[in-house]
Amino acid sequence: MQEIDGTGKIARSALVYPMVQLFGETSRDRPQGRSREASLYLSGTSLNPEVARNQFESVLHVERGILVSRLRNHSSYGYSTPMAIRSKDFIDQQIRVGHAQTSTIGKFREDLPGLQLVAMNFCKNPGIISLIQHDGTLLQQEEPCHSGSPMLPVNWRGDGTEFILLSGNVHEGGLLNGRLQRVVMFPDDGHPDLCAAAMNVTGDPRDEILLWDQNRVWIYTQGEPFSGNRIYAPRRNPPENDSNYRCNVSWSAWQSMSTNVPE
Repeated sequence: MQEIDGTGKIARSALVYPMVQLFGETSRDRPQGRSREASLYLSGTSLNPEVARNQFESVLHVERGILVSRLRNHSSYGYSTPMAIRSKDFIDQQIRVGHAQTSTIGKFREDLPGLQLVAMNFCKNPGIISLIQHDGTLLQQEEPCHSGSPMLPVNWRGDGTEFILLSGNVHEGGLLNGRLQRVVMFPDDGHPDLCAAAMNVTGDPRDEILLWDQNRVWIYTQGEPFSGNRIYAPRRNPPENDSNYRCNVSWSAWQSMSTNVPE
């Protein structure tokens, strides 16, 4: 839960439920020319009203794509009832990319300003990945594997641009760059690949990659210490809120190597 209405409190009306009412129940509530689409299943959310320019403010992932709201455009943040978010108050843009799930916000493109979002289809067209710029522009779509994936941000190099983790599978897994190209493959060294995670568990702020099954845990880390005056140290979701149905957020941040203090 998160305070999003500017009052300093988490109001009941500010909670997002697993069902989103995209359009109103009556023709009077619907945008002209749009048909009624009621109660879409919500696969993940990211609500971030106090963010810098060129970052996502609010993203909802539903069975018919991704909904984007720029919260500064809505004085009331659009929460008309505790159980619904109505498009006429809240939704600025719908990006129809199918059943979007396991989405991640991070800095994946060094040549573009701000943050990007990647999301993978799970139902009907599993494996299709969409890359979206912070302004809602659909940049690219690819299908590196015909299955679902955790799509986790990986701060492997500490240089300000992150990779995207598919899985630990030696044939269909690996890491993608911000052009959805597979740039790193895992070695065929006998590691488990049932589950995967990327997080900073030792050393500098760069991530380690954890692969495990019911019996073993393998951890991959960098072979050399980081060299430079400042290292990329993005802010992430609290670990206690980990879930398959959350949007992973990796906000841009840097840390001084000499003082270990965030900049």
